[in-house]
Amino acid sequence: MMGEKGRRIGYGRAATPDQDGEGQLEQLKAAGCVHTFADFNFSVAEARPNLNEAIKECRAGDTFVVTSLDRAARSVPEIIRLIDTLTSRGVRFESLAEGFTANSPAGMALAAAAQVFAQVGRVLNKERRSAARKAADEDGPPMGRPKKLTDEQQRVAMEMLAKGAVPQKIADALGVHRTTIIRNFRKPAEALA
Repeated sequence: MMGEKGRRIGYGRAATPDQDGEGQLEQLKAAGCVHTFADFNFSVAEARPNLNEAIKECRAGDTFVVTSLDRAARSVPEIIRLIDTLTSRGVRFESLAEGFTANSPAGMALAAAAQVFAQVGRVLNKERRSAARKAADEDGPPMGRPKKLTDEQQRVAMEMLAKGAVPQKIADALGVHRTTIIRNFRKPAEALA
């Protein structure tokens, strides 16, 4: 621990062969990082286990340092989640290239603006999903798992239940499994009402 300021924990990421991963680590060390972590894999889908390790290493009072914002995350919502995770643990966030610190007035304003844009994105996605569901309901087959019993089979099953038939007898008569009858008519009195 370096006094009250805490430690500086660095993280680097290279997603393509032309990005200089070693150069990032040198910049982080020059910026005073006592521990550096890096993920140098060249696939968008690749996990970043060392990012998680870097976050775990951070304690309250530490500063999480990256060479630039795009090295910390692949999207604005992802950077917001990272900053939220760190600040909730009492860890500061700093990006060297942009001169960005999440705890500065400009950094807090940028983080707030980014959160607004992320929220707008979530609302727009929700609206698109809702519109797609509505269109599918109107135009296409029903969503979800198909019903095990047709309306006619349900009517017959309810009549048999009203006459006191047991689930196995109803299932045999309708050619379905006994569990289907039990699940569809858990409360036969309510089903018949």
